[in-house]
Amino acid sequence: MTNFRFTPIFGSWWVSLLVCAVLLAAFGTGLAFFLRSRATNDATSVDWTRRGALTALICIAIIGPSVVTTTTSQAVNRTDVFFAVDVTGSMAVSDAQYGSSATTTRLDAAKKAVSDIVSLYSGASYAGVSFGTGASLDVPLTPDAHAISTWATNLAAEPTGVSSGSSLDAPLDTLLRTMQQTHEEHPDDTIVMYFISDGEETSTSTRRTFSSLRAFVQGGGAVGTGSVAGGKVPLIEASTKSTASNSGAGSSAQTQQWVTDPDTKKPAVSKLDPDNLKDIADEMSTSYLHVDATHTARALKATVSRQYSMLSTNKVRTHITSFVWPLGIAIFALVLWEFASAVARQRRYL
Repeated sequence: MTNFRFTPIFGSWWVSLLVCAVLLAAFGTGLAFFLRSRATNDATSVDWTRRGALTALICIAIIGPSVVTTTTSQAVNRTDVFFAVDVTGSMAVSDAQYGSSATTTRLDAAKKAVSDIVSLYSGASYAGVSFGTGASLDVPLTPDAHAISTWATNLAAEPTGVSSGSSLDAPLDTLLRTMQQTHEEHPDDTIVMYFISDGEETSTSTRRTFSSLRAFVQGGGAVGTGSVAGGKVPLIEASTKSTASNSGAGSSAQTQQWVTDPDTKKPAVSKLDPDNLKDIADEMSTSYLHVDATHTARALKATVSRQYSMLSTNKVRTHITSFVWPLGIAIFALVLWEFASAVARQRRYL
């Protein structure tokens, strides 16, 4: 649907109308002076008619004549970006860095990685899977970048008490099932996959291979957060489950409690395992990146489809098209006329 309306170019009606009032006042003052001293004034009625038209056109341009078009469809890049983010208790360890020397939790670094990857795929569709003891498709495939960003921001490390050992293949079934469905519905789409974790595998069972995803994945990679030196794992109670921005424990450093290693009876230390992540990346035929003080997810190479499709939604989008440019042409022509008239008037006095 198309409607005509005025959109002030200064962003505020009060400012725009004030500027127009000043211009009209200046024109009115000049015209009054011309009418009072017409006998001794070298200007003509044509000159002041031109100046009046110029003032009127400038005022009309200032209040911004525009055409507003509303649509319920958008062009979506045929790239489907899947995220699998580790939320096990070890992701609350504060030994990660992301683009600076400041230390943060592994999960916070993962959140920043998701945000940067989303920025690499503007106009794509996104799906989010979190995994710990189990796996969950938290965000089904959607073109809403805000939805996937909000999901990442609200990710929280799971309580350490429910963990039965980290298993990196926990999201495999969910990813495989969702990608297969996506491929059946949109066979021409480009599917990329980003697996974000510390790579720690503590489960006693043998990890399943991610090679089954090769049939669908055409890009992406594994992203490692944390350090090989490792750090102590904070104790996260179910009642105080929180985001990793506060180390996942919801308590101050003075009252911080740590997960106890059953063998040493000392605080358990979790370490980044890059080898596991490299293996997963290789199994998907993608690459591995460790984010640290000098490397962020922006260093990843985006695999973007060159195809677009139109998607109809219930969300109404408004597009404003300004029609100031025709007025600009007319204003420019009148200014040239004014300049030529002034030059001709000056030549008569030579």
